[in-house]
Amino acid sequence: MALKENMTRITVNIDKDKYEKVKEMAMKEGRAVSNYINFLIDKEIKKNQEK
Repeated sequence: MALKENMTRITVNIDKDKYEKVKEMAMKEGRAVSNYINFLIDKEIKKNQEK
């Protein structure tokens, strides 16, 4: 996927078993891993803004 103007690319190093778990969770939601991680980040940001 090409980056949009308002996006930045990051690299995250995680354990393989954690990646596999995230991949399973993403598949259950019908999302790609990167899309699911964006979803989780947005969820955390929203949660922290409500505090």
